[in-house]
Amino acid sequence: MLTKSKRFSWVLLGLILNIFLFSILKADVELKTDKNGYTYEAVKENENLGRLYTLSNGLKVYMVQNKLKPVIETRIVVGTGSKYDPSDNTGLAHYLEHMMFKGNEIIGTVNWEAEKPYIEEITNLYEEHKKAKTQKEKNAIYARIDKLSYEAAKYAAPNELDVIVKNMGGKRYNAFTNNDETVYMLEIPSNELEKWIELERTRFGGLVLRLFHTELETVYEEFNQNQDNDFFWVINDINKRLYSGHPYGEKTTIGRAEDLKNPSMTAIMDFYNKYYVANNMAIILSGDIDYDNTIKLLTKYWGDFRKNDKLEFKEYTAKDFTKIAVDTVEGRQTDFVAVAYRFDGEINQSESVKLGLLAEMIQNDKAGLIDLNVLQKQKVLSLEKVILSSRDYTTFMLVGIPKAGQSLEDVKNIILEEINNLKTGNYNDDLIQSVKNNVELGREQAKDNNGYLVDRFKNLFINNKNMDSMLAAETEFDSLTKDDMVKFSNDRFKDNYVVVYKKTGENKLKVSVEKPKITPLDLNNTNRSEFAKELMNEKTKNISPKFLDFKKDMQSFKLPNKNDVYYIKNTTSDIFKLAYVIDRGSYNDRELKIALNYSDYLGTENYTPEEFGEMLYKNALNISVDMNSENVIIVLSGLDKSFEKGLEILQDYVLNIKADSEIYKNYTDDLITGKNEVKKNKNVAINGISNYIMYGSKNPFNDVPSNEEIKNMDPDELVKKI
Repeated sequence: MLTKSKRFSWVLLGLILNIFLFSILKADVELKTDKNGYTYEAVKENENLGRLYTLSNGLKVYMVQNKLKPVIETRIVVGTGSKYDPSDNTGLAHYLEHMMFKGNEIIGTVNWEAEKPYIEEITNLYEEHKKAKTQKEKNAIYARIDKLSYEAAKYAAPNELDVIVKNMGGKRYNAFTNNDETVYMLEIPSNELEKWIELERTRFGGLVLRLFHTELETVYEEFNQNQDNDFFWVINDINKRLYSGHPYGEKTTIGRAEDLKNPSMTAIMDFYNKYYVANNMAIILSGDIDYDNTIKLLTKYWGDFRKNDKLEFKEYTAKDFTKIAVDTVEGRQTDFVAVAYRFDGEINQSESVKLGLLAEMIQNDKAGLIDLNVLQKQKVLSLEKVILSSRDYTTFMLVGIPKAGQSLEDVKNIILEEINNLKTGNYNDDLIQSVKNNVELGREQAKDNNGYLVDRFKNLFINNKNMDSMLAAETEFDSLTKDDMVKFSNDRFKDNYVVVYKKTGENKLKVSVEKPKITPLDLNNTNRSEFAKELMNEKTKNISPKFLDFKKDMQSFKLPNKNDVYYIKNTTSDIFKLAYVIDRGSYNDRELKIALNYSDYLGTENYTPEEFGEMLYKNALNISVDMNSENVIIVLSGLDKSFEKGLEILQDYVLNIKADSEIYKNYTDDLITGKNEVKKNKNVAINGISNYIMYGSKNPFNDVPSNEEIKNMDPDELVKKI
């Protein structure tokens, strides 16, 4: 059980994150006043968990200090996503997110007065284009748009926001849109805080849809890539059935092809003016900040940001779903089956807490029902839980890939058997407490993780919850028993699910959006607005770096076998990490990776494979293996109190692992099946081509054992490598 490679990984949004963060709270919430007279909400006697300010215009400001590094993780959150796309302009919220990186009247232009008439005419032409009845009319109008866009582009300062952010030392400048939110992300050095605040206030203070038609190419490419993603089609099919009558079932964030072909700049501006307002936004900061100084700066720059006193949100309810629905989707990628259930969304906190616990019970990589009953016993090639959580509803899904010769129907029955085990309580009585132990581990890990800390507050904001609600969630989570979870499982898992069989074939529903004819723009990448020049020339106080003194801060000693041990104390949380670095990698031994993955299914004299996973999980321990061309790095991590137990388990496993020829046969069958299936993945093909271009016909991509070599390997010899 050294590695965790036997699961096929889909995108996973885990509700358990919320529980990690809820369960750190141990006190009441109170209103307090800082030294500048600003009122904020905080947890009584535990203010290190953060503060919530609300500016006079309704803008929410969430902050939490983390002085570990001189950086600040930032989020600017707009409480609106694709759920509120106009019915005739789907994909609008997502496209607006893209355009927010193009600037406005101040950012991204060298002469707004000269550029403005072109933008206005282009806007009007898009409205004519949308109303045109024939393709010939549309083509003629688009030709005029293309010509005007070429002229307008002469005044653009392309990618100016990226240039400014890089000048500040910013990292991971990005954004995403989903059903209920649009989120803008960036990590900045702490000494650039005021510059960042000024930049973002200027950016969000206006919008100009410049370089609009070229950005359409990017969105079209995203749309077309989704068309080739079989999982995208399965999700769409499931959503239509589970969420009939609700936007989740009627719209996708990327939008319909017809709407993307006929965009409206006017509709985008209307959406921006309506929803990108102070009383529908939050600024979230975690890192090396001073509360009092930061709220002063935010009030200075954002205090006059516009609000919308008439802002209202329509509430939607999906039609009841009380049946078993079965469908088939065809595509060129791997065959799989998905079984999906509908739960209440994050707005229902009690439901989310129970579902978070249930999700970890059914699969946690070590001791969940799927881990022990299915994957460890090699019943399927892969089985993965997928949780897609949104404000109104959450989709709980299990996705299974069959072994060679196994039917999708067989995999579906295996999935339903584990659902039935939840309903009957057919699992170890210690499982729920083991989950809680791992929540404790997650709580410690979150203490100095800025990403976790900002996402905690983002979830509160999007779901209209205050800090008191976190206390209630903690109390409920801690009190949950096996009887509670059995009742919850029986209440939610009935004949009310969707089964989608994804089979190999031609997807006849696929629609590609043809990119329009665009004259290449003559962009001047050295163009800079006056705002950018001034902002980048502003001086900031240098950060005084704190370097690790290897001799003073890092301790070391030698083991009796002369191996070196280096160590340093973790002063921020009660968790440890122990790494074994072995100077032997894939370039030294092609069979070593096979051995490591095979060992995932084996036990020792003291533990069966199932007991090994349960023992790790019960003690909130993790073991991971990273193998590269030159090294193998084995990492043991967990709670400080579990260190000795973890070391004992790991040492026993490495030294006393037992080979099993039957397990190896099943493993190789699955490995070869997986190798054949992965050939259908375009990204894998691209990786192979890249390796061929760089290294020639013999390269790291294809320098792997053949199927015949894998079958003929000796399981005992592989174990000796471990």
